[in-house]
Amino acid sequence: MTRPRTGDQNTYRIDDLARAAGTTVRNVRSYQERGLLAPPAREGRIGLYDRGHLARLRMIGALLDRGFSQRAIAEVVKGLEEGHDVRDLVGLEDALTRPFSDETPGEATRGELATLFGGSDDMVARVEGAGLVVAQGGDRFHVPSPEVLRAAAKLHEAGVRPAPLMIALEKIRSSIAIIATTLVDLLVVEVLGPRLTSNEGGAALRDLESTVRDLRPLARRATTAELMLALDARTRAAIGEHLPTLARGPKKPARKPRGRRTTTM
Repeated sequence: MTRPRTGDQNTYRIDDLARAAGTTVRNVRSYQERGLLAPPAREGRIGLYDRGHLARLRMIGALLDRGFSQRAIAEVVKGLEEGHDVRDLVGLEDALTRPFSDETPGEATRGELATLFGGSDDMVARVEGAGLVVAQGGDRFHVPSPEVLRAAAKLHEAGVRPAPLMIALEKIRSSIAIIATTLVDLLVVEVLGPRLTSNEGGAALRDLESTVRDLRPLARRATTAELMLALDARTRAAIGEHLPTLARGPKKPARKPRGRRTTTM
């Protein structure tokens, strides 16, 4: 019997299901034992799971990532099972877990990376250490965000030294992580939690799905707008700080004092 492939199929064996949900077979079985996941349908001795199981697993994973306890997740699951249509759950899961970025990850060889950074093997090691590229075996690398990698290469080309560049990247990532946490926590506490625990059934899930889809692009636009305002303000401040020095221009070399002429008789 041919094993079903992960992707858009409707049925999964347990290992395929775990892979598609980004978890382990052990976790799948554990969730079943705790009543968080329904048992599979049986085809002879083979257990077959469906898209409802996949949606449930992805939602459990998302809630765990946000710090929800197993008990809290059990309450959410209980609410979902009391009158919610699994199709509503699948739609909500898609709205919650769809990637925010539409950028396509890339691939690169070590030689291509070295060329991108002016032939610097040191920079290749640094960008790998920073997570801009991920080793895939041999001399090949996965590039999660080609745009970020190109930006780092441009800054390096402009003369930014490797160590300050990596420090700046880490600071930017830390700041962005705080912004992302603030926005997601706001959504979870004020929107997601109350509606998942309401008594409105499938209507609440469908309304929540629509709300989440509307808020996703809003989050990107709002953070981009705030970043542009902050860049404008900081640029003006930096120009004000350094303009006097730029206006004076480079220092002229001091003139050497002329010695007195002596007359010989």
